[in-house]
Amino acid sequence: MESLQGKHFSITDPKNVNTVIYQVNKTEKDEVLNGAPKFTIERLEYSEELRENASRKTFFVDEPKEEGNHLVILSFAENRVVVNMGILQDDKLKISKKPMPVKFDTLYSEDDKVFKEFKYTPNLRKTNIYY
Repeated sequence: MESLQGKHFSITDPKNVNTVIYQVNKTEKDEVLNGAPKFTIERLEYSEELRENASRKTFFVDEPKEEGNHLVILSFAENRVVVNMGILQDDKLKISKKPMPVKFDTLYSEDDKVFKEFKYTPNLRKTNIYY
């Protein structure tokens, strides 16, 4: 197993919920001038411990920043996603009090369509949409 150094924090996902966390990285000013995006995101590595009706995930931040690491937290349930934000600063994780739920009844399309199923793979690199 690969050894990671830095900070870590844990969350517990209930059954049928899968949470992934991305770190928001600000691009250096000279790189932005050369056409790079102002911000990039990086998916945090994690370890998972399965429990009876839940899973405990420990996320790792390799390079903690003195001003704090800005995080985007996505929790996927069967028919919705909850989007939240947080900051890992010093030894504390601060998460916003009001997450934003996103319901997937429809997705944008030139044609009027209702999407019946929305499935994703555990690594979220592939998405299957059925209509």
